[in-house]
Amino acid sequence: MNFFKYSTLVLSITSFGLGLLVYLKNRESKISTSWFLMSSTIALWSFGLAMMASAPNAKIAEMWLKVHYFGCILVPPTYLHFIFSFLDLAKRRTATIKICYFFSFVILILFFSGFLVSNPIPKFAFNFYTVPGILYFVYVLDFFIIVLYCVFLLIENIRQTKGLQRRRYIYVLLASTFTTVSGTSVFLPVFNIFHPMMLYANSFAILYPILITYAILRYRLMDIEVIIRETAVFAGMFGFSVGVFAAAMYLAQTYIEPYTGAHKLLFPAIVLFLVTLTVRPIEKFMYNTVGKLLFKKRQKYQKTLRDAAEGMANIRNPEKLLGLITHILSKNLNPINVAVYVFDEPTNTYVLRSARYPSKVNKGIEFSSEEPLIFSLKEDKQPVVFEEIEHWLKEEQTHPHKEILSLDIANIKTKMQSLNASVCLPSFYHENELLAVFVLGDKKSGDLYTQDDLELLRSLADEAAIAIRNSILYRNLQQKADEVSLMYEKEQVMFMHAATAFANAIDARDPYTHGHSERVTNYSLALAEQMEPTRFGSEEKYNYFKKRLKLAGLLHDIGKIATPDRVLKKPGPLNSEEWEEMKKHPVVGAKVLGFVKGLWDIVPAVRHHHERYDGKGYPDALKEENIPFMARVLAAADTFDAMTSDRPYRKALDTEVSKQEINNNSATQFDPYVVGVFMKAYAKGNIAEIMRQNR
Repeated sequence: MNFFKYSTLVLSITSFGLGLLVYLKNRESKISTSWFLMSSTIALWSFGLAMMASAPNAKIAEMWLKVHYFGCILVPPTYLHFIFSFLDLAKRRTATIKICYFFSFVILILFFSGFLVSNPIPKFAFNFYTVPGILYFVYVLDFFIIVLYCVFLLIENIRQTKGLQRRRYIYVLLASTFTTVSGTSVFLPVFNIFHPMMLYANSFAILYPILITYAILRYRLMDIEVIIRETAVFAGMFGFSVGVFAAAMYLAQTYIEPYTGAHKLLFPAIVLFLVTLTVRPIEKFMYNTVGKLLFKKRQKYQKTLRDAAEGMANIRNPEKLLGLITHILSKNLNPINVAVYVFDEPTNTYVLRSARYPSKVNKGIEFSSEEPLIFSLKEDKQPVVFEEIEHWLKEEQTHPHKEILSLDIANIKTKMQSLNASVCLPSFYHENELLAVFVLGDKKSGDLYTQDDLELLRSLADEAAIAIRNSILYRNLQQKADEVSLMYEKEQVMFMHAATAFANAIDARDPYTHGHSERVTNYSLALAEQMEPTRFGSEEKYNYFKKRLKLAGLLHDIGKIATPDRVLKKPGPLNSEEWEEMKKHPVVGAKVLGFVKGLWDIVPAVRHHHERYDGKGYPDALKEENIPFMARVLAAADTFDAMTSDRPYRKALDTEVSKQEINNNSATQFDPYVVGVFMKAYAKGNIAEIMRQNR
């Protein structure tokens, strides 16, 4: 008797708890609402039955009889309501549901009028049980007709469907079967049919919430997710507590109490105290155990998401990023094919950008943003599952709502077949920008995509959308930067050619200085090659310095454009007046270049390339570090070329003599550091090579 009582109470509590969790998770769903109504009536039926069968007196038994039959009479219409909602028949069978509820309320009136059952009496192993009235058969017929009709509908749908939806129907049918068997076992004692095994038959009903819960988690039943660990732990703790209490009470009342003469409340108090002491540690153990068993896969997926997010955040190349995404999907879900289609704005289409197991992917497929599949993904923001599409299409063909809807579903099915897709998943950037579509084929194992699988996919799609958008923006930015850089390089080349031509034109005014600017440029660059990049702060800044030095070398004498021919071409030494005229060319050159926006940074080098390290140069008598570094390099190169070139009034000096002059004037005319790199370049033969090529 105790087992019957406590197993029936467990059924009541788990039924109501599961129904409430489902409803609270998705209050807008009609399936969830009908499920909650059915679970509540089963809870009332079970709770009232347990309390009536174990009632201490007739008055209390009569009170619980009302609770029991209030739930019992409402089980058939709420069960029919749930099955119609689950099979998507509720809208088309509204009248049937209303008639069923109405008939149940008629039976309730009969019950409260006393025509259905009489006052409960002690029966068999029960303290009190139902005595049927003259119209009790009406309720029994109502119960079995409705239950058998619902079972028939489930079987018909199982025969007509396959895959995911079929498995959902099977689990609901199994749960219904176990509940019906259990219900039948409690009807028999009403008609004075009893066997002690019937006390255990009612426990089969507990399989109903277990099967439904498993189907919710495994096959996305009712398209919800239930927090199952708390339910499992609660049910386990309740079952443990009740089981231990019942076993201890049975042993105490059977083998101890008759021989001790102890008070009847003593042993229940002791047992209750011992159970209370053990509840907390066992609860902790069960939380850990159930969490590991039920959420092992989810914990693995959470780690996958963390690793994926970190990996995607570090990849800037879109192709590599999409390759990583397909790898993650392939590794964790093991589909026969994976493909990622990314929105291409110029063509307004979704184009294949990455694929895993490409032999299974039709590479020629593209689809526009106006197709029904894309519209469905944008509208619902949920994965499109092929099994569900087949089910919807079948429903539309059997009970058409709108012709255009049926055509859209057929179009989606055809598209998914061409893609070899079991699941199509949207990847949104912000709320409405569908950036990409992930396409996954069937699993190699043949398993269906579970709720956990789809949760992983949705979370990964959210992370991927941001990463894909950033990588595309980065690539576009890089392309623009490359285009600008290429344009800049072209402009630089053109400008260098123009500068070289201009320098040659200036040098051509004096046959003795022909090629001077180009040689000074080459000497300057040879010196720069011997410098350490760290002196400039970075390799990039060092390379930039050499580019600007080359330009400054070519244009350092541009100011001579204003020097009169009588001074520039004088065959002999210049007098003081002519020398003052010649000394103006750095200032003139700086003014000329100052009007060109892109040359402002070389203006100081042109103006000061005749300054001396000891401050005795011109035009501003700058000293040491106050002289721009580029000007100090040009000064050494310019002087060396002047010494090694013929003049009307003298022959070119010997190369070794000229080198020694540079060295002797270190720290007076020239920067000691520049002299040092000059000597390195000279020792390596770089200076001699330039002289050989330009003479």
